[in-house]
Amino acid sequence: MVLDRVGFSPHEGRALVFIVRRADELTVQAANALLKTLEEPQQKTHFVLITSRPTRLLDTIRSRTLPIRFGPLSDSIVAEILKRRGLDPSAAPLAQGNASLALELAEPETKRERDEFVAAARDAVTAPDLVPGLKFAESRPKERDAVREQLSFLAQALATEGRVVVAKDPQMAERRAREHGVVLEAMDAVEKNVQPGLALEAMIVGLRNL
Repeated sequence: MVLDRVGFSPHEGRALVFIVRRADELTVQAANALLKTLEEPQQKTHFVLITSRPTRLLDTIRSRTLPIRFGPLSDSIVAEILKRRGLDPSAAPLAQGNASLALELAEPETKRERDEFVAAARDAVTAPDLVPGLKFAESRPKERDAVREQLSFLAQALATEGRVVVAKDPQMAERRAREHGVVLEAMDAVEKNVQPGLALEAMIVGLRNL
């Protein structure tokens, strides 16, 4: 679709701009198809490839582009954006400075799923035995991206709690930091193609052993 349009001159604005969100998810075939166009674009034609994981881009893509780093927005700015949209500002810390992600996270259905995952994980950790933990791991989505996203919710919840109590209860804050590390290890395992259920089981065991 891009290659079909890239040969046309802009007819409304001063330039033709193609914005590729989540550019790291481009297939090898799609990325290769863009190479020549990226190297020698038409006059007044620009490509913006957006990604939070630039190392996942093909080396040939990276060599033909200019990296521009954008810092995350502050939680207060993200919270204000959510308030203006009539959404729950409590999702702001979970978005890591990403306004569009915050809008997604603040949707009622997404918030419900997030809260259920965090509550189920906590219940599994505090249960008298490992049975609830095994059930927790079995009942989660099998898709890696979905599991990784839910794990990021749990990690952010622990980080937020740690920041809130650090002044009054340093010991609890330190525990939350250790728990946060265990969850990050589970996220890394899922990223490295460990079966999601096994990664969740290992996480629950790790949290219970702290």
